[in-house]
Amino acid sequence: MKTDQDLIFEAYTKPKTLDEDFGNTNYDVDEPSCFERLEELMNSKPELASVLKPILDEMQDALMEIDKIDINNFDAQEVFNSLNRLYPF
Repeated sequence: MKTDQDLIFEAYTKPKTLDEDFGNTNYDVDEPSCFERLEELMNSKPELASVLKPILDEMQDALMEIDKIDINNFDAQEVFNSLNRLYPF
């Protein structure tokens, strides 16, 4: 059985097609992302802004950290820490 670190390493180093190992990933690019839908909700319901804004900021920070990771100098712990901010494993 592969460890989490092995799976993360493979995910970042093995070239994949969009459909490989992920089932149907034909997302409609015109459809808003989860992040955009939460922003839309926050903007349409200002009373939720104090709750949603910190969450959206934290999500954005974590995603930016993931985006900065150098796949040629891959550190699985760094990826795990960033992903853990989005969804604790």
